[in-house]
Formats: sequence, structure tokens, C-alpha cells
Amino acid sequence: MGYLGNADKVMADANKIARLWRETGTPLLSLMRKYHCSYPIIVRVIRSVISKEEWQRIRYRHLIKGNKKSHFKKGCVSWNKGIHYNPGGRSVETRFKKGCLRGWAARIWKPVGTITIRHDKPPKRLRGRKRKEGMPPWRGKSRRWVKVKDPGWLQVRWIPYARYLWAQKHGPVPKGYFVVHRDGDQMHDEISNFRLVDRRGHLALQMKRDPGHELRCRAAAGKATRRRHETNRQMRQLYGPQHNLFECANCGADYKGRKSPNQCIKCGHGSFLKTRYRRVG
Repeated sequence: MGYLGNADKVMADANKIARLWRETGTPLLSLMRKYHCSYPIIVRVIRSVISKEEWQRIRYRHLIKGNKKSHFKKGCVSWNKGIHYNPGGRSVETRFKKGCLRGWAARIWKPVGTITIRHDKPPKRLRGRKRKEGMPPWRGKSRRWVKVKDPGWLQVRWIPYARYLWAQKHGPVPKGYFVVHRDGDQMHDEISNFRLVDRRGHLALQMKRDPGHELRCRAAAGKATRRRHETNRQMRQLYGPQHNLFECANCGADYKGRKSPNQCIKCGHGSFLKTRYRRVG
């Protein structure tokens, strides 16, 4: 009971601990209980007297030895293979059937081919802002959506109706492209009003319809950048500059600096956890 996690006292028995682990195959958990220390300390003690290659070789040998005792042998057959549990009674009548929907899922389910109308989300500048009394609620542009399949994620089951019509006539939409409306009316779903563009072509189409779109985007981006710089300036005045703290994932040693160290000085580990902090005072 004289150790109690004291790394200096455990380090004095480093050769003895390494011999027990290397020759007799004593598990690290048993050594931790014997010397009353944590896992990083016992690893640091053993790594101080043996090389990295020897550590990896012996550790792999211990893992193989432990797995051979506990894993299933080749050709082993489970005792419950082919046995189906049947509790009896009316369980067969009341259990869920494959494809059965109950409760809320049954009420909101729509068959494949259903067409609905949804509205776009409000822009960030209007989210959370209280509307004046008497003003109608803000509603984005309307768009038709169609359900194309039942299984899968919500983003896969429902697709825009314009994309669906384009795929029916011209085939699947290539990756990186999307279907837009030429006149900007998202409810005008006609094949002649569709256009297949990428992001650059979509921006050019918006510029053609609204010449002031680029100026508003640049003004909004500049305003956001100035707001972010002002926030960082105030934080530096209050709490000082921001620093990076790198913590070793093996032994927990701390390193301060702008870049992550290549290797831990204490244990030789090369993986670190990054934390940003501000020096107070």
C-alpha cells in the first residue's frame, strides 16, 4: 500500500515490473492492482526499460494468447442454432408483422407517388425575429416534392418534382448538377422551363435574373466577417490571445504551442488531442 499511484516509487521497480510482464506473462491489470497505479503509469514504467519494437511484439503476443482462450474455435456450432423461440399463448396473433405500421408512423405515411407542396426556410436574418402585430408570417418560396420510394432516409424518399420530371425524360441527374427553373417560378413545373446546371451556372442564372444579387451577397459576407473580427478583438482584449493545448492520448502529458508535436517526450506516443484555451490574467 506504499505506492498509491506515486509514479516515482513505481519507477524504482521498473526492471522487476518489466520482467514480470515479459517473462511470466502477468497481465497489466494485475500489475496495476499490485502497485496501486493507473494504466498510463504502468505503461510508462515498462516503456522506460524496453524498446518500442519489443513492447509491440510482447503486447501482440499477450493479445493472441488471451484471444485463443476466449474466442470460438473453428467449426464450433452454437447451441441455439436453428432454434426459434415461441413463448406460446396469443403472441403469434399480436406480434408485429413485417411492414406493419402503427401509431404516428401509420398516420403520417404517404404512398409512393404522392406530391406535396413545401415552403423554403426563412433566411437567417429573419429566423427568430418577432413579427410586428398584424403582419402575416413569413413563408418561403413554394416547391413541389414527390415521394419515389418507401425505405431509406427522408432525403432519399422525397425529391423535388422538377428533378423527378427531368429524370423521367432525360435520365438520372449527374452528380454535382441540379435542376432549376428558368423563370425563377418554382411552381412552374414544365419540361421547357427546366434547366440542368451546376453551382456556377446557377449563380450566373441568378445574376441574369437579379443583377444586384452578387452585391447583396458580398455585403452580407463582409458584414459577417467584420462582426467576427470584432468579436475576436473583444475576446483578445478581455482574455488575451488564444493558445493551443495538445494532450498525449497515451500518458496525458500536456504540450503548449501552435503546432502539434511529432512525438511525446515521456512515452513516445504520436497521437495528441487538441484543445483551444485562452490564458486568463
